[in-house]
Amino acid sequence: MCSLTLDFTFVTVDHSGVPNAQLVKEHTSLATAYSNKSVAEQNSVDLAWDLLMEDCYKDLRRTIYCNEVEFKRFRQLVVNTVLVSFSDCRRPDFFLYSDTMPSLPRFTGN
Repeated sequence: MCSLTLDFTFVTVDHSGVPNAQLVKEHTSLATAYSNKSVAEQNSVDLAWDLLMEDCYKDLRRTIYCNEVEFKRFRQLVVNTVLVSFSDCRRPDFFLYSDTMPSLPRFTGN
């Protein structure tokens, strides 16, 4: 539930309003950094995640998760929610994106 609540916050961090297709077409450094896949979304999640990991949000993090398993699950929920909400999920390879993001831990549990 918390990941759904934070979804909008995560996806709007540093979003310039430029579509991913344009970022890729212009060969921006951001597009290159994210292998031309869900560029704006991945950037937003990375930046918002870095903010959430700052010391001033330690109490908030403790209410969201209390162990490594919950941490990884929360991270994966955030990533998947952002990608499903703001990407073209009709593409056949869409759900492979979260598995190919090198900076994101992958949840493999139930």
